[in-house]
Amino acid sequence: MKSIALLYLLQAYPPQVLLYREKVNKDKLYYHLQVLLGVVVIVFVLYFLPPSSNGYGTHQKLFLPPCFFRKLTGLPCPFCGATTAMAWVAKGKWLTALHVHLVGTLVFVFLLFQVVYRIWVLGGGKEIRFSSRQWDIIILVAFLFSLIYWLFKLYLLVIHK
Repeated sequence: MKSIALLYLLQAYPPQVLLYREKVNKDKLYYHLQVLLGVVVIVFVLYFLPPSSNGYGTHQKLFLPPCFFRKLTGLPCPFCGATTAMAWVAKGKWLTALHVHLVGTLVFVFLLFQVVYRIWVLGGGKEIRFSSRQWDIIILVAFLFSLIYWLFKLYLLVIHK
């Protein structure tokens, strides 16, 4: 069902791929290089970040505060466990990461895609451009997927109590 909706969206709003390579703009080159370096640093930090044994709270090892939503309600927020999942994926433990947090695992896959894409563009490849309407749809689908996943996790949490 999900893939059918995505296929429909891509047909209705196909990404615009540049069919020619313009003269390399230094600002654009620096932008892609900065994004690449930023993502590589994030992946590097996640690789050396020890995942929390309880499935959430790994971000606290980066000197970030505990989850306010969990502290207030006792329930996990939509992103509780995402950092832990990304730390597991960075270590190659894909199944553990998927068990901890599906969306966090998908975010890490997106980061890996960014590394490959930025290297490709810096090497002379064509850019993929999305219109603002396409970005709106992508963000809406990602938000809805995250919300449905969170509600499902809450449902499972209530059943097991």
